[in-house]
Amino acid sequence: MDVLSEIINSSGLKGYMITRDTFFRNWGYKFPCNQSFGFHIITRGNCYIRYKKKIEKLEKGDIVFISRGFDHELVSSTNQKALDIKSLPEEYFKPGKEKEEPIVTLLSIRYEIQEMIHPFFFELPDIIIVKENNIPSHHPIHSALVLISNEMAIGENSELVLQKLADVLLYYILKFWVDREETGAPGWIKTFKDEKILYALDILHKDLSKDWT
Repeated sequence: MDVLSEIINSSGLKGYMITRDTFFRNWGYKFPCNQSFGFHIITRGNCYIRYKKKIEKLEKGDIVFISRGFDHELVSSTNQKALDIKSLPEEYFKPGKEKEEPIVTLLSIRYEIQEMIHPFFFELPDIIIVKENNIPSHHPIHSALVLISNEMAIGENSELVLQKLADVLLYYILKFWVDREETGAPGWIKTFKDEKILYALDILHKDLSKDWT
């Protein structure tokens, strides 16, 4: 039984693409996300994430997952001012001269937090940063990132495909973190490490109509 798939499906998550942008100028985005969670994917270049008085550098292939809704910013440099996501002038997204290389390309996905969301999500840390150089070779995350990068290069017609790929990536990001998390505390995270509990859950879900009590 794939417990993680069951958790994601039962939570009724629906994702929305916030932005997919290529920047040619110094830039900064504000993300007011107090009622949602989601992730950012850096497919080209590098930038920084500012959150809760902290700052982390993100590079090509890095993924940052915001597991609990809180305001944060993505910026081109540590001291760059951030603006509302809809407020940046058009010139930020256009090359100033022929064949000018962009500073960064990124994709941002948001998932609305449902009232009955699974308790598993409350056991996650506020933020999970998956560094590209920490992902094992041939891991599915690599394959998903390659497909996402290719789709972003196609243009606006690929929005549906990007959303579906992002949903796949959500699963693998969570699985990547769970597989590496060490915890002795009771809860859903520990469930993934206990074969006896997984076996019991599998039997239970195969016959939900049975009175197991």
